Amino acid sequence: MAEVQDHTIVASRLSQVRTALERIEVFADFPGPLLDELASEFRYAELEPGTVVVTQGTTGDRFFVVASGELEVLVVSDGVESRVGTLAGGDVFGETALLENSPRTATVRTIT
Repeated sequence: MAEVQDHTIVASRLSQVRTALERIEVFADFPGPLLDELASEFRYAELEPGTVVVTQGTTGDRFFVVASGELEVLVVSDGVESRVGTLAGGDVFGETALLENSPRTATVRTIT
């Protein structure tokens, strides 16, 4: 997995992260100030095309909000890798592995 360089999140991204958090069931009923506090703890990272962000089968210790760009979701089944979806700005991924303490169900790699 690529080394992710963290940057303090800026106000323009804070709103995007908060909106993404509101769409996740476990956070849906959280009050606004708590969502703002959670969103402020996120880190911003710029990744090169082709960077693997998470790998199928690994343990999840964080989840991600896509600020911009496009990522592909890949699943290996019976030794064959298949693209099962794409992610773009505002999408969230990795929350299931984190919240359920389960292995990642897919690999996510940057396209742009």
